[in-house]
Amino acid sequence: MELNMKRVRYFLLISLAFIFLGLSFCLTNDKIKLHLEINQYHDRFLDIFFKNITAIGDGAFALILLPYLLCYTKSRNYFLSLSTCLVAGVLAQFFKKVIFPDMYSPIKFIPIEDLHLITGVQLHSAQAFSSVHTTSAFAFFILLAFLFARNTVSQIIFGVLVILVGFSRIYLSQHFLADVLFGASLGIISFFISSILINQ
Repeated sequence: MELNMKRVRYFLLISLAFIFLGLSFCLTNDKIKLHLEINQYHDRFLDIFFKNITAIGDGAFALILLPYLLCYTKSRNYFLSLSTCLVAGVLAQFFKKVIFPDMYSPIKFIPIEDLHLITGVQLHSAQAFSSVHTTSAFAFFILLAFLFARNTVSQIIFGVLVILVGFSRIYLSQHFLADVLFGASLGIISFFISSILINQ
């Protein structure tokens, strides 16, 4: 199976624009001040929207849809789907628990009264780098783009949707921007690692 970059070109352009733009903010701003700047923009609709869309980054979401992918894809894509999800999961947990076990989320550094918090969202403070939700979402959506996005519009939709999932982790104060950017990068890298492995 030869990887056709045209099938993920626009998804990648949107994703990389998000990553590099976000990186420029990370390099020029204190992460706590930056998070507070982002956190001040909120309303009831956004609370509901991001509280729900963040579920797409849950590994359970990919597990629910994975059987569908496996039923409607060629055998090579079958292994690519499994490999991408597996590599993304392993890399995310490795960085989170082995390389950066002492990295914390915003709640560890910012007093609760200074944050806009959403009812029903449980905040986690430890092992926050990187965002596993974001890694899972980017790995899964670049896979979807490769398998099913037959035109520019569908690639753009997948790209925008996955960025919203990543941003939801910041909006909910589960992660700093840097956590999300690294998670997004891991998700994309996982897909390409899997593609290389499948093509061996």
